[in-house]
Amino acid sequence: MAQTTPPGGRIGRDDGYARPAHEGSPAVQARRRAMENHPSSIGARKLRILVRLDPELASARICVRGVLTPANLYALYCIARRTNGLQPGMPITVDLTGAQAQADALKALHLSAAERRLPATVDPAGAPCWLTVLEPGPGTGSRR
Repeated sequence: MAQTTPPGGRIGRDDGYARPAHEGSPAVQARRRAMENHPSSIGARKLRILVRLDPELASARICVRGVLTPANLYALYCIARRTNGLQPGMPITVDLTGAQAQADALKALHLSAAERRLPATVDPAGAPCWLTVLEPGPGTGSRR
């Protein structure tokens, strides 16, 4: 038996026709809120990180662009750990002046800077890591 295509051109599960979601439905509203809160909604999909080292390995600067979220903070921690591994105890500046940061991620980063250690999930050995955090610049701001 041949299947015929409905007038809309789509074949769905119920009676062979796809039913479009109602604009006011809770599912559509939830998806819209999620898309508005996602970092890609402000134009930055991922972190761009540049590590600048002093020629004598006296200091390092990690320049961050994009949106820092709790989800991608782990990647930044891993880069800080590798940078710290070049010269343990070297001062490392995390420059967020060209980035946006969600409040949770920024709080966690400041906590690591205050403790002078990276989280145990990143550095189980607990080597001292001298982080300094430069806040996101004006216009980039922190997000929820």
